[in-house]
Amino acid sequence: MSNTSEIIYSHKLPIGTFKVYLENPELSGIEENLFKVTQTHSSDIVQLQSSTIDHLKNIKEKKADGLMLDFSQWGPDLPKLCVVTADCLPVALCGKKGVALVHAGWKGLAQNILEHSILSDLEIYYAFIGPSIGPCCYQVQSNFKHYFPKSSNFIARHDKTYFDLWSQAKDQLQSHYHRHKIKIDMSERCTHCGTGDKGHKFHSFRREQNTNRNWNIWKL
Repeated sequence: MSNTSEIIYSHKLPIGTFKVYLENPELSGIEENLFKVTQTHSSDIVQLQSSTIDHLKNIKEKKADGLMLDFSQWGPDLPKLCVVTADCLPVALCGKKGVALVHAGWKGLAQNILEHSILSDLEIYYAFIGPSIGPCCYQVQSNFKHYFPKSSNFIARHDKTYFDLWSQAKDQLQSHYHRHKIKIDMSERCTHCGTGDKGHKFHSFRREQNTNRNWNIWKL
């Protein structure tokens, strides 16, 4: 039986590290003072001010789907950012002036959350797309094309329609941040059929149909 409090996936970023746990790592004391918002599948992103370090509860009650740090407003001790997922994309963004961690499901991508105006000041040059449902497993109904009418990321396979969320996110990032020559890396780990670094299965709503979530964390 797997230890749900251990790190099941980790990736080194140009700034900090992206980690995934199967449960809230604060409960076991592995991580402390995680900044997390109440996710609503929106296109809203919260910018953390240095004055909010003592107001974790207030941040957690804010409805949004991403958190952003502007380095100019913080000292060397940067807070840890957290989003939870169960098939949606966790996307870490690194810029010359700050970082962000975003929860991007199909609704967020349809609302262009990765192009949010609040991110423009960060001068983003790198993005990492973490474990999430892949084109191998993300089957959709034919009318789903209505949400992405110009997308070339639909796949027809065995009389079924699949959508490549990874490529959709990548296309949006490349199009919006081309001035900074953004580099994009992907874990290419599917939460529905793939496994983490030690063979543990990720949580997947489509597979499990429950409230279990993957805890995705950015930390310096």
